[in-house]
Amino acid sequence: MITKKTLIAKWLCRKNKKQVDPPGLIPSLPIPRAHPLTATPLSLKATANSIFFQRIPPEIRRIILLYAFGEHIVHMDLHLAHPLKMEKTRQRTLKPYHVNFPRSADRDISKFREWRWYTCVCCRKYYSPINPSLAQDSLSCRLAADDCISHSYYVFSSDSRPGEMFTEYLVGAMGWLLTCRQAYAEGIDVLYSTNKIHINGMRLFHHLPRLLLPQRLAAIRPVELLWDINPRAQFNPGTDRRPEADMHGFTTLLDALPGTLPNLRFLYLSLQGRFRLPNTTKDGDTSNYSEELLQLMDQMVVNLHPFCECRVALSTSLYRDLERKYRATRQDVGWEHMGNGEKEALWRDILGQKISNHGKGAQGFRNGYWLCNGARDSVSQRWQTYAL
Repeated sequence: MITKKTLIAKWLCRKNKKQVDPPGLIPSLPIPRAHPLTATPLSLKATANSIFFQRIPPEIRRIILLYAFGEHIVHMDLHLAHPLKMEKTRQRTLKPYHVNFPRSADRDISKFREWRWYTCVCCRKYYSPINPSLAQDSLSCRLAADDCISHSYYVFSSDSRPGEMFTEYLVGAMGWLLTCRQAYAEGIDVLYSTNKIHINGMRLFHHLPRLLLPQRLAAIRPVELLWDINPRAQFNPGTDRRPEADMHGFTTLLDALPGTLPNLRFLYLSLQGRFRLPNTTKDGDTSNYSEELLQLMDQMVVNLHPFCECRVALSTSLYRDLERKYRATRQDVGWEHMGNGEKEALWRDILGQKISNHGKGAQGFRNGYWLCNGARDSVSQRWQTYAL
């Protein structure tokens, strides 16, 4: 029970505490750095007496690391939140929440907020406690339905979902990385090059070059990005403006994406936001606002790695609009099972700037990309027109 005395004590604590960095500033790697984060060249003497490194071949060691913390969908997020409460061991209770993410009640609101990394193995799935056989892995749920970081279902007990305290969804790589330099060098490569990195939000991606080393960004192969776009974003003076949320910020990130992640082999970009269905004129012609958005995507895709497969998920309203245009040409839409939960997709031909139902050509994925059905929005309402 929170008493008036407790509230006054917390207020005095916040009042007397000196203000440090502004709460809205995302931290960055210091330049120059105090010490290198990457391990220095290895010495054979360091692991001369190690049975693990001397008797087990490198190929087998890599397979072990892959089973340990590789080939997953890993969430990467940066939160500005209050620090955790310091509880005594006797006072700690088992609280089954999502992948051990701290709840709001576990935070000390008397202290200033601070930036902290949060990461976990993606656990988006359709799980039925009544019939566990209906459970599907994380590849079967559309990307727009992911809510791991928001952890909207953390209230489930360990009996309703597999895994005690959801520890099976923890990455579990830190212990190995801190073992020795050889372990760090081998483990950090597996962590970044084999896992599919999932980043929700445009703000974190905008600051990635300041948060991760260039060699780490170059090691990332598959990535999933969820971007919320508001073409007509209005920000009041004096408020925390998010420049990456408007259309100018969106095009800026599109131009920077190929250079930020230069060695991508798989890109899934889910575009979400306040896009609306175009208006239909009296003649039945549909305004081609979605074409302007696709032309922006075309410019980005041609600058990706030549062998990078690209999928762009549009909101249901925009996707259905493109589908109707394709059906209007008296051709059947090809429902292609794309994996990753995409049972319907249309191919965007960059060279011919047209949509069809067949896939890549002889030049690889660079001559086009897949358009997928993404975030579900209401189609029954009367939408306003938002031009790009």
